[in-house]
Amino acid sequence: MAHLSSETLVDAIKSTQNMNLKEKELICDELFREQPNLLASILVQQQMGNTAEEVDVLLNILIVLHMAVKGAGVKISMVTELQQQDQLSKLTASIAFSSGMDSQSVNSSITQYISNHKESILLVFVTDSMKRAGFFEKTKECSKYLIFAGVNLVNCLSNAIELAASE
Repeated sequence: MAHLSSETLVDAIKSTQNMNLKEKELICDELFREQPNLLASILVQQQMGNTAEEVDVLLNILIVLHMAVKGAGVKISMVTELQQQDQLSKLTASIAFSSGMDSQSVNSSITQYISNHKESILLVFVTDSMKRAGFFEKTKECSKYLIFAGVNLVNCLSNAIELAASE
């Protein structure tokens, strides 16, 4: 069962949409203190060949996710680089599993991945945001890193929420 409700996510989305640049900067400062590795995984995207506009999409996603976790009153530990690597390894293993499958099986695999995700509401929000930004239509080699980074944000936060709940 998901730990964050759709209401919490909607509140975070609305709150973020109503923020001015200065307020977003303050949230980024907070992210730098509390979740520097997650923030770095987004900011590094420009050095990997992605545009500032694409990085901005991921940054807004991270702000919404941060606000949702905060709004739910969940206290999570700092996500480490090792945890990020572990979650990314699991994601790439899931993708590798579906390689070579026909399109119907791939779609079924994706649907199962999303519906079985512990924070499926967050995952749907992130994939929808990336879809609206055109991330899935991009053909540059570096574009896949945008998708990996976005999904890995959810996976890392989901893992952190689960760890916090077990403490």
